Amino acid sequence: MKYIVFASLVVAAAVLSSSPSQAGCVNCQIQTKAPSATAGKFDFRVVCIDDSSGDELAANITAGSDEEALQLMEKTKC
Repeated sequence: MKYIVFASLVVAAAVLSSSPSQAGCVNCQIQTKAPSATAGKFDFRVVCIDDSSGDELAANITAGSDEEALQLMEKTKC
């Protein structure tokens, strides 16, 4: 019985002390898309809202598709 109580306390402490994951940016949108000098790529202007501060984050990104541009924005700027 002691071990069950101890294990429960350890698990509860781990759950309560762990920090929540950061969500990053919300509402990312592509503002502009133009052909790039790099073959098969496009130059994007992507804007997102930082969910922790409410600030607008903008970046110029070169990518092959819209989805790739949004993923790169979230990985590098958010």
